[in-house]
Amino acid sequence: MIVLHILSSISRLACFAGGAIVLLIALTGCTTSAVQAPAGNGAASSLSASALPAPGATVDDPQSPCYNANQALAVQPLANAPKQFAAPAQVIDPSHTYCAFMTTDHGVIVVEMYARLAPKHVNNLVFLANEGFYDNITWHRVITGFVAQTGDPLATGGGGPGYTIPLEVNPALKYDRAGMLGMARTSDPNSAGSQFFITYGPLPNLDPSAQSQGYTIFGRVVKGMNVALQIKPRDQGDPPGDRLVSIRTLDVTAVKQ
Repeated sequence: MIVLHILSSISRLACFAGGAIVLLIALTGCTTSAVQAPAGNGAASSLSASALPAPGATVDDPQSPCYNANQALAVQPLANAPKQFAAPAQVIDPSHTYCAFMTTDHGVIVVEMYARLAPKHVNNLVFLANEGFYDNITWHRVITGFVAQTGDPLATGGGGPGYTIPLEVNPALKYDRAGMLGMARTSDPNSAGSQFFITYGPLPNLDPSAQSQGYTIFGRVVKGMNVALQIKPRDQGDPPGDRLVSIRTLDVTAVKQ
């Protein structure tokens, strides 16, 4: 069974069966399992914590280069693209800024991605989006006040792209607000694939700690959080969830050059 652990300082809930990547929400009365000490990648970056809006601020950010980016210029995937790969091709310049347009049946969620801080994760999403991997899949796990999770072509929580990428945590980024774009993984910190989530509020238990190495943050919603909040709550075993119609990406740095 593949499990996405979300630990707290108090305890942990038992997980779902069935081979799905599952969020374990901490509750009083359960015990935590041992995990490795937190670690950061220490990568240098021009982005600092002060570059983000203050915690609790309005999620929409007109100052972001992605806020008014032209979605029509985004990369369009080829038809009948494969769904499994040996590894992601290198498709980004980590010094550039990338936007993701996540189209749902409720509207578009615009995300600014952090290529300098999490280059492997941003490259991974851009690669998969450019291949059409995310087209017409389900928001398979949506918990009110917690997260909306997608990225599984099987819609069970157990699917992926056929490869994994390593953890990339950075002290400049915290789960201190709604709208953070995080990467799902198993108890192995280096097991991320294609599944990701958008937070519905501050989730400090996902940050690196003595109990967990943390979960990669590789972007944030800068427009359309109201759309994300309309995604229908769902868990594994429930009727089909809302669609992620597509993800298209744009290198806004290249467009401006």
